[in-house]
Amino acid sequence: MTGSKKYAAENGSCFVASILFNMLNQLNMPNMLNQLNTPIRLTRPNTLWLTGIAALLALTVSAADVSGRKMVWAHYVPWFTPDLVSQMPDRYYDFPQHDAGADPLREEVRRAIALGVDGFFNDMVAHAGSTTAFWDLRPFLKAAEGTDFHFGICLDVKTDAMQQAKELVRMLSTYGGHPNYPRWGEKYVVNAYTFFAWTPDEWHTIRDTCSKAGFPLHLIANVETGFSRHSDKKLDAYAGVLEGIYHFSIMGMGGGSVVSDIRSAAAWSAAHGKLFLPCVWPGYYGAWLNGRNSFYQPIRGFDTMLDRYLTGRESHPQWLHLTTWNDHDETTLQPHRLATGFRSLLPAMSHSFRGLPPVGETDVLFAYFRETLPGTLLRFEALRIPSAEKGPCRVTGWLRDAFGTVVAELPAKVFPPEEWARVEWLVPSASLCVSDHLVPTFEVKTERGTRRAELPPFFFVSPYLANPETVRVSIRDRRNFTNTLSVAYANGILSSTCFFSSPVAVKRAILYRNERPVTCFAHDTNAVLTLAWNGQHEVSLLAGRGSRVNYAVKSFERNGARDFSWNAQEVRSFRTPGWMRLTARVEALPDAELTFRSAGEERIFTPRDILETGGEIKLKSGRIYLSPDCTLRDLPPLGTREGTFRLRAYAREPDAGDAFWVEFECEDGTFAKSRVIHPFAHDTIPVEMDILETPVTLDTQSCASGVPGESAFLTPQKEWPISSNRVVRTRVSPFVLRTVRESFEGTPMNRPKLPVRRYPMGPFALTCAFTPNSFDGNDHDLLTPGGWNEGPSLRILADGRVEGIFSGGAKNQTGAFRYAVASKVPLRPHVKSRLRLVNDCRSLRLYVDGILQGETPVFPVRIYGNCSPTLGDGVNGETPTVGLLHDLLFSGNPLFFSDKTTSSGSH
Repeated sequence: MTGSKKYAAENGSCFVASILFNMLNQLNMPNMLNQLNTPIRLTRPNTLWLTGIAALLALTVSAADVSGRKMVWAHYVPWFTPDLVSQMPDRYYDFPQHDAGADPLREEVRRAIALGVDGFFNDMVAHAGSTTAFWDLRPFLKAAEGTDFHFGICLDVKTDAMQQAKELVRMLSTYGGHPNYPRWGEKYVVNAYTFFAWTPDEWHTIRDTCSKAGFPLHLIANVETGFSRHSDKKLDAYAGVLEGIYHFSIMGMGGGSVVSDIRSAAAWSAAHGKLFLPCVWPGYYGAWLNGRNSFYQPIRGFDTMLDRYLTGRESHPQWLHLTTWNDHDETTLQPHRLATGFRSLLPAMSHSFRGLPPVGETDVLFAYFRETLPGTLLRFEALRIPSAEKGPCRVTGWLRDAFGTVVAELPAKVFPPEEWARVEWLVPSASLCVSDHLVPTFEVKTERGTRRAELPPFFFVSPYLANPETVRVSIRDRRNFTNTLSVAYANGILSSTCFFSSPVAVKRAILYRNERPVTCFAHDTNAVLTLAWNGQHEVSLLAGRGSRVNYAVKSFERNGARDFSWNAQEVRSFRTPGWMRLTARVEALPDAELTFRSAGEERIFTPRDILETGGEIKLKSGRIYLSPDCTLRDLPPLGTREGTFRLRAYAREPDAGDAFWVEFECEDGTFAKSRVIHPFAHDTIPVEMDILETPVTLDTQSCASGVPGESAFLTPQKEWPISSNRVVRTRVSPFVLRTVRESFEGTPMNRPKLPVRRYPMGPFALTCAFTPNSFDGNDHDLLTPGGWNEGPSLRILADGRVEGIFSGGAKNQTGAFRYAVASKVPLRPHVKSRLRLVNDCRSLRLYVDGILQGETPVFPVRIYGNCSPTLGDGVNGETPTVGLLHDLLFSGNPLFFSDKTTSSGSH
C-alpha cells in the first residue's frame, strides 16, 4: 500500500474532507467553507459544473497527487512561526497584521487559502553531519488536514550528496505519505533553493539513493544566478536531474532585463519538457530595524510583483511561485502593517492565474514610500486590479499637511481599459517639507459610485531613513471616523486618552510613538510596563506586590508548554538559549517590586529603576528592557464602536520631536488613524536651509542594485517635474531634522558596529569626542559607512591629522563620488578632541575643537545603497586601535551645534 493510500485507509474522514475541499475550491465558493471565515473579499464565479469534474478527478488520483492542479505556491520560513506574531513589533517596523489564534498553524493555513495560496515549501536548512534544521513538517501537515492545502520541502544550504539523500529519505519516510504532502504522480515533490550549489553528478547521487529507498523525486529547482548572467548552457547540464525550474526573485541583476530572463526561462522549460514556475516577488526588504541588512529595494511599488506576474503568465504555466510568504527579514507577501493591500492583490492574482473571469467591484491599490528625505521627488502609484466592472475609473488625490490643509493636488487620472492598469503621480517635495508629514487622500469614482479615504501618512526625515518601506494599501482597507487623541508625560509615565466613534466595531487601538507601537488602549487599572528579556538556561520574571502579569509570550512556545509557563504572578522559561526572546505586559504601581532571574542570578527592580538605568537592567547572563508592547496580537479585542479609553505606560522621557498617533483596526479588517501630534514640541518654527532636490529615490538603480530595463517611474523622463539634482533653499519642519547621539564612554575603536541605518545622508552635522592613541605611521579608519550608500567617513592619517570624507557609490561604478578635507595640524595623542564634519549640500567643512580646518565644494548628488557602519579599523581587537571614542552625534541640521539630543525619529 502506497503512503497516501495508507493515510487514506487509516484516516478516511480526512481523505473525504480533502476531496470535498478540492471540489469546493474548484467551485470557487470560499464562503461555503467555515475555515475561510475571513474579512477578505474574494468573490468567485458560480460554476457548478466544475463540481462533477472535481469529484471525478479526486476519485481517480491519490489525495496527494498535485500533477493535474493549477497551483500557487509560496516559499515559507518556519523560523517565523505564526505564534510569534506578537513579538514582531520589537524586530520589524512592518510587522504582520493578524492574530495568532487558538491554533496558530491552522490559522496560517486558513489565511493562505483565503488569499489564493495552495501550498507552502518550507525552508529546511542542512547541517553537515547532523539533522536538517526545521525538517519536521508533521505539525504543518496536521494543520492542513481536511483541506487541499499542501506543505512540501525546500532544501537550503549544502552538505554532501549522501548526507542530503539520507536526510531526504528520513523526512519522506516520516511524512511523505501524508495526504497533504505534494506528489507528482508517484514522485515526491521537493524544492531546491540552493540547487546550483550541487553538481549534476551530486544530484544524480541524491536522486538515485532516494529512488532506491522508495522515494523518487519530482525536483523543482531554483535557478537564480544572483549577479551572474543567466546562461542556458549552465542549465543544460542539469536538464536530466530536474522536473521544473523557478527563479527565487529574478532580480535581473545578471545583465539582462527581468522580462527577458523570464521569457528565456519559460522557453528553456518548454524546449526541455519541464515545469516552469514564474515568481512573484515584492522586492528586498532589508530588515532595517532587525539590523540584518540596511538596504531596502522595493522597486516601484507594486510593479516588482506585477511585471513578473504578467510576463510569467504569458507561457500559461501550471504553477506560480510567491517569494515569500513570511520572511520578514527579506521579503513577505503575508499582509502586514504597511502592506494590508496584499489582501486584495494576492487573491486577484491567484484568481487571474487560474484563468477565471474577473469578479467583484472596482478595487484600487496605492503604493508610496513611508519615509523619504526632503526634496526627493514623491511617487504615488495606483493599481486597478481586475474586477467585473468594465466602466471607466477616475482617481483624484490630495496631500494634506499636519493641520489638514491641502498642500498639493494630484490631478484626476482615468485608468486605461486593460486589466492590471496603473497610473502614477510625481510630486516635487522641496516646498512641502515645511510639514513633517503629509496625509494622502484619494477619491475613486466609478459608475457605481464614489469612495474616498485617507491613507496612512508618510514622513519627511533627515539625515537618515529609519523606516522607508513601501506602503501598499487598498482604498477598501481604509475608514475615516471621528476620533481624538491627547498625550502627556509625568513621573516616568506616558498617559494618553483616545475617543473614537466608528460605524463598525474597533478591534484594537494602538498608540504609536514615531515608528514604534507603545501599547494598546485596553481596560488596564495600573500603568503598563512592557518588557522584553533574554538569558540562559532558566529565566524568570516574578511580579511582586503592586504588580501583575497581563500577558507573556516566548519564541516558539505557548503558555503551558514544557519549558514555558506564565500566570499573573510569574513568567518562567527553562532551556532558554540566549537568542530567544521573552516578552510580557505587566500592570504595576511605580514602587512595585519585580524580580528578574537568569541562570541563578537575580535582580529586584521597580518600574522607576528600569527607567533610571536607561530602559534596561543587565545581569551576567541576560538582560531585561523596555520594549514596544509585544503582546499586542494576543490581547482581547476592544469590540466596541464608540468609547473613551485611557492608557498609561512606563516610558522614557519623550523628545521634543516625538510624533504620536493611534492606528485603529476594525473587526471587518479595515483600518483608520488619528491625527499625528507632537505634544512635547517647544519649537515649531521651520528651519530655513539648503536641501537637495532630486528625482533619485530608493527605486533608482545604483551599483549592485541596478536592474536592467527597470526605471524608477512609469512616466517618461522628459515629463518628470524634476529631471536632475540641484540645491534649493527651503523651509523644513524642525520635526523632520532627526538628531541622534550614541554614547560610548571611551570605547576602544576595534570595529564595533553602529545601528544599521542611523547614518546620515544629504545635509548633516557629524560631531564626536575622540582621544587618539600614539600614531604608528599608518592611516586608520575612525568611522566608515561600508556598502555603497552615500555618507561621511573619518580617518586618522599617518601623520596624526584627521580627514573628513563624504562619498557614495562603489569604486569604478558610474556616479561614484568622494569629497575629502583634512585638518591643518595633527591631533594630540591622548588628548580628547572635538571633531565636527558638516555637509550643507554646497560644501564639506571640517572643524577640530571648534576651529575650521578646511572646506571643499560639494556638488548635488544622491546615492542609496547598503550601509554597514563601523568604528575603527581593528579586527577582533588584535590590531592596534585608533583610540577612544566618547560619543557620536548625527543631526539633519548642518547648523546644529548642541551636544544634546533634541529630536529623534527612531525608538
